[in-house]
Amino acid sequence: MHTSPEESQTTTPALFAGLHRYVWAYLTLGKWRLSLTVTLSALVAYLLAVRGYPSWLTFFLLAAGGWLIAMSANAVNQYLEQDIDRQMQRTARRPLITGALTEQEALAFSIITFLVGSLFLLLCDPVSLVIAWCAWLIYLVGYTRFKRKYWWAMELGALAGALPVLIGWWTGQHNLALPALLLFAAQWIWQYPHTWGFLARYREDFRRIGIQLWAPPAQWYPWLATVLVLAFALLSTATAYALQMGTFWIFSTAVWSLIGSFAILWFGLRKRNDTAIIVTNLLLLPVTYVWLVVGTWFNG
Repeated sequence: MHTSPEESQTTTPALFAGLHRYVWAYLTLGKWRLSLTVTLSALVAYLLAVRGYPSWLTFFLLAAGGWLIAMSANAVNQYLEQDIDRQMQRTARRPLITGALTEQEALAFSIITFLVGSLFLLLCDPVSLVIAWCAWLIYLVGYTRFKRKYWWAMELGALAGALPVLIGWWTGQHNLALPALLLFAAQWIWQYPHTWGFLARYREDFRRIGIQLWAPPAQWYPWLATVLVLAFALLSTATAYALQMGTFWIFSTAVWSLIGSFAILWFGLRKRNDTAIIVTNLLLLPVTYVWLVVGTWFNG
């Protein structure tokens, strides 16, 4: 049976549209943007550890492995939280809720991405793989499970979000020197203003389904967020000093971090806008990290 030219022209776009929806469903399942952010922090730490002169094969393996394991963790998270995702407007369009993917497809995706990502990180360094596994377990067994009951579960989520920095540094230097610990502390602290703003924005949704994560009262939040971001600025500057970057780079890191901090102060205290604080805080981390990487190239 032959297909007419008209039918062929109709079928081809439909096929590509269906494939696009299927691929996009898997990317959404793995929260690909969040996974990419986590991976970038590991790559920055790796570039700082090797003073800006990486092995590009190791760089690729770290990027691919870190991204796939993060995608796996997020896919399992959505699988485990289907009951509460159905009750929240923010998560009602996730692929398992809409039926774009089945539970079996989600589990298969999480297993495959976990195994392939683990292979890539193993080729980087076995210790890097172990740290990645620890982050995976803390996020799923600790944070995802306990956030329904205990306010302190957010600490576990922040720990899992900061561990990629140690993955990247270990891959580059095979140690956990002072700059790695400072970066780890900076990334841990940086997560709180973002998370608090997010919880404040969807406070009623979280309260209705019984999520116990603590967020400060609205009148406290801008001040606490500003204090933590100022701490991030201090830790970033200390990282530049520990990396022996030179006076200009140390000073410029401090200036940029403080500018970002006071931007958050402005949005928090004058605008009282949770979304504005979240966006400003999201810009602070990558720009600071890029500046540190550039500094290593000039001081390598």
